[in-house]
Amino acid sequence: MTDTKMTKRKQQILIGALSAAVLLGLIIIWVIVAASNDETEDNTVEKLYTSVQLDNGDAKIDWSKYTTYTVELSGNLEITQPGVYELSGTIADGNISIDTTDCVKLVLNGVNVKNSTGPAVLVKNAEDVVISTTFDTMNYLEDGANYSGGSEEEIGVIFSHDDLTLEGGGTLVVAANNEDAIVSKDDLKFNGGTYQITATDDGIRGKDSAYIVDGTFTIEAGGD
Repeated sequence: MTDTKMTKRKQQILIGALSAAVLLGLIIIWVIVAASNDETEDNTVEKLYTSVQLDNGDAKIDWSKYTTYTVELSGNLEITQPGVYELSGTIADGNISIDTTDCVKLVLNGVNVKNSTGPAVLVKNAEDVVISTTFDTMNYLEDGANYSGGSEEEIGVIFSHDDLTLEGGGTLVVAANNEDAIVSKDDLKFNGGTYQITATDDGIRGKDSAYIVDGTFTIEAGGD
């Protein structure tokens, strides 16, 4: 083999080796980038889940510092003081309204509330409201087809102007005969519980946000 041929052969070997090295380097870079993207995505999901867990609601409120009230429902209940309200009984035609500047927790222990002219639960003002169903209980909330005497925007079986969290180990049956079933004009979060919802329009609406961390849902809605 002549020197010229040997030189060309060496050049070809060198070019082949360099090409292989470049290809291997590109593969390694691709693997690193892909792994980084997966890790970033996982971190994003984890951060999002953590932010949801720490959002407004039961998790950040020390309910032990609030007074607990036990109430047997029979007529309209107007709550103007913060606290934990353990509720049972029936309101045949009326509602539960909340108007305070602090936190309120409603613990539903077999309640049945129907309001033919407006929301069954109306949060006019509060810092945070939590509605919790007692384990293994059935609870019923229902509105009427025609509203009267209230604000035109306050439409929903449960309607809240402020942060609202729903949770618990029981079942909440919500029947919306007018429009929407569960509505918050602020943040709305579900931490658990079983929900059976029927609505002529929307089943669940949160203006600022709607988080479902946990829960079992059956929704029949004419809208969303």
